Amino acid sequence: MKYFELTWGNADDAPNLCLHAQDETDALSRAEAFYAKHPEADFPGRKTLPVRVQPALSHSNTIFLNVDLDIRGDAADVQILLSSARSSIVVLMHEDCDASLELAEQLATPEATLQEFVKLVEMLPNEARAAWDRLEYRRADIGIQAGNDCQAPSFTSAVSTKTLMMIANVSLELAFTVYAPRPK
Repeated sequence: MKYFELTWGNADDAPNLCLHAQDETDALSRAEAFYAKHPEADFPGRKTLPVRVQPALSHSNTIFLNVDLDIRGDAADVQILLSSARSSIVVLMHEDCDASLELAEQLATPEATLQEFVKLVEMLPNEARAAWDRLEYRRADIGIQAGNDCQAPSFTSAVSTKTLMMIANVSLELAFTVYAPRPK
């Protein structure tokens, strides 16, 4: 997956939306899904095709990228989990006992993404839930892209006590990865 910037209006304007996608077509599909789910974020002129869809090169502000779910356990248990959740996830990597995945739908905040992962685990069929409970580790890795503008506002994203309790109830560990700023 790559990080894409989509811009409507003037091609020289700042991007209206940044998201992870496989390619430009996938970026357009994910943008449509995002605006359908978040009509409050929509804006006039957005119904036309964007004037620019490109892989993001740099960010002046620090931004939330996504949450990867990294799991390790018996190869059969990992496979049961991936098969059970296949309609809700994108598998980024799967090698025997290890897998890394993200939600198929990109959400706007770490909190919302963590809550969706917990719901996914809680809705697993019994066999898959037992496989989840047997895993060696289950880690939600919150990805943050550091901005390259020291004048940009600070970045804050809280995870509520309620959500922390939810992730603890499914034995999910939290990790944070902050990616170094990209050159301008």
